[in-house]
Amino acid sequence: MRRIESAVASADRVLAYAKEQEIKTTTTMYDTTKDMTNHIIKACNETVKILTKRMKFSTPRKPVSAIQGQQQPSFAKINYLYAEALDQLRDDPIPIPAISQCAYYLSRWFHSRILTKYTGRDLKLHCKYYRNLIPSLVISYGYYLEHGQLNAFHDAFQKFEADLKSGDCRYALPFNAFQIAKSSAGLYGNFASQLIFDYLWDYGLDCLSFCEPEYDSNFRACGLRKNIITEKLMDSNIPELDDYDGEYESNLSYLDQFSVVGGELSE
Repeated sequence: MRRIESAVASADRVLAYAKEQEIKTTTTMYDTTKDMTNHIIKACNETVKILTKRMKFSTPRKPVSAIQGQQQPSFAKINYLYAEALDQLRDDPIPIPAISQCAYYLSRWFHSRILTKYTGRDLKLHCKYYRNLIPSLVISYGYYLEHGQLNAFHDAFQKFEADLKSGDCRYALPFNAFQIAKSSAGLYGNFASQLIFDYLWDYGLDCLSFCEPEYDSNFRACGLRKNIITEKLMDSNIPELDDYDGEYESNLSYLDQFSVVGGELSE
């Protein structure tokens, strides 16, 4: 307990220093101080990663609501389970910016395209398609991430939402993501999306496979499959994927080279 209290005190001191720097209008840091500050940032990020992983395996994750003895799945109930899981991914502290931002887009897409009811047009989408649409959106995000074009992804997403509101939406996803959903990843294939999806799967998406005993075959048919993203990437000729053994944790440094700075979405 004393060790934990000491760590908390140290963290409070680092936070106080960060807040002090935040309110300064100009920086007076020498290069040596900047290097030390960067080291603090790196150490804090690594600490969050380790503790997040530790809590993930030592603390039971909040389960999605179970459904007992129901032979035919309720469309509304399945939507609730998806929204619950995707919102939890969005709100939980994911220490890797590229993954955290992708989780945000998944939740926002589900609310915009699936849950929001627009007048004048029937946009209802059967839940059996979610297992293809969700990984397709991840692949599209990863493509723009790797090419340093997240502004273009932001713009496409905003246009998609605007089309939903105006009644001009013809697709289940932003256009490029919808093309991926129609077939395979093709030229949009990227290794980042494989790592992001695998991370999110272990971080909470796996509960949407509906593989627990309380779910019958009808529910499983509406659940996610972990391997579908790998299947969609197979014809993309990605060298990194050829050597990938599924151990995403040892490959997450691959995501560090990509900036998540891009356009901003309005609420």
